[in-house]
Amino acid sequence: MAKLGISVLNTQGENEYWVRGEDEIHLVYPKEYELGDTLVFTSDEVPGFYVIRVDGAIVAQMVNALYNIVDRIYIGHIADVGDIALTGLGLCFPIIMFVSALAALVGIGGGSRASILMGEGDLHGANEILGNCAVLMLMIPVGSTALFQLTKEPLLCLFGASGNTIP
Repeated sequence: MAKLGISVLNTQGENEYWVRGEDEIHLVYPKEYELGDTLVFTSDEVPGFYVIRVDGAIVAQMVNALYNIVDRIYIGHIADVGDIALTGLGLCFPIIMFVSALAALVGIGGGSRASILMGEGDLHGANEILGNCAVLMLMIPVGSTALFQLTKEPLLCLFGASGNTIP
């Protein structure tokens, strides 16, 4: 079992608040953070702790990159239209990244806020946050689809499309 700790140090380096535990800990700071406050994370198994946390993120990014590479190889081999199809894929990439960024914003922000409320013992508030995030995750695709459909030609031209790539 890993022994973990989180400390809040003020600008003078004095310990304002701390929490210790094994395997998993949550810091619920009763005051407001001030400019210059520092969070200090400690673990008796630092390399193992970070490898576990980073490993999932690295695998997810590698799978996403591999999917994009294989997708481009497959599309590039389509007879007669492979080059234009690759151009279309490149033109849509910024839009895909925009939608992904909005999803990450809602997911990470809502998850963080819900975690804070659960740490404070406010399960009802955490459920409300997660419910709002679920509704927002349904509204974002509908709203962005409508927006992109209304502005698709100027938007694609802004990303470098030409008469050959826009039918």
